[in-house]
Parts: sequence; structure tokens; C-alpha cells
Amino acid sequence: MKVVCKQIKPLTVKILGAFLFILTIWMMVQYQPPTSQIVVMFLISFILLGYQVSFEFNKAYKNKRLLKLFGIVVWSSKLDSLFPDYIKIYSGHYKQDSEFGPVSALGNSRQYGFYAVRFFKGNKHFTLFKSTRMEEALSKAKELSALLEVELLDR
Repeated sequence: MKVVCKQIKPLTVKILGAFLFILTIWMMVQYQPPTSQIVVMFLISFILLGYQVSFEFNKAYKNKRLLKLFGIVVWSSKLDSLFPDYIKIYSGHYKQDSEFGPVSALGNSRQYGFYAVRFFKGNKHFTLFKSTRMEEALSKAKELSALLEVELLDR
């Protein structure tokens, strides 16, 4: 048995991918750009719009970080996370910084209201799932609690 926790894609990546896709189509209609330019721009927008990062947890605690492209796993690596003493759901606002890189022109920080499912070991924690819906976060926390046989603390 395994539990997969999909990570939320940043809004700036969605905007950048959609903008690049629309720009590519507009360029094809208005101009006659080189084929290589169109192919590269479509590939970049395809990757931006289609990638998904997920964490996979299993009973043996051989966890993986998965990179998916439109639902198909294209890369997998070991996920180093602590085995929890307990699992807890937190509500709060999370800030995402993007001061460096190509998306910084779209704004250098974003704030979101989320419910986060976290593993706790002593005074350390690992955030493994975020959702805007409490029911979804609670469901994922219960699945993980049952899989790992770890206590789920009250909200």
C-alpha cells in the first residue's frame, strides 16, 4: 500500500506556461518563425504546464520524490524525510518567495491560505501536503496515519 501526496504547483509557473503557449500560437499565426523556435517554445510551455511533483510514502518507509509529466513518472529519487512521532494538520498562511529566477518579474512573493499535513519528530517537522480544503488535508492525514501506524493529533 502507498499514499501519494501531490504538491501544489506555483501560480507563477502556471501563468508563465500559459503565456508562453499563447505567445507561441500567436507567433505562428502572425509570422513565419523558424520551426525550431516554435518546437522549443511549445516544449517549454508543455513542460511548465504538465509537470507535477509528488511524494510517495509506503509501508516500508522507502519514500520517493516523483517528477511527473502529465501524470507519467519521468524521474524518481529517494525522499529524505524523518519517520514521524505523530502527524498533525495545521492551518495558516504560507509565503512563497521567488526573488531569483525567471518568475521573479511576476512578483517576488505570494501568500496562500492552506491546511498543511506535517510529520513531527521531536522539534523537527516535514511538510508533505498542502490543500486549500480541510477535508482533503484530513483525508490525506488519516491515510498516512493508518499506513505508517502513527498517531494523528487533533487539529
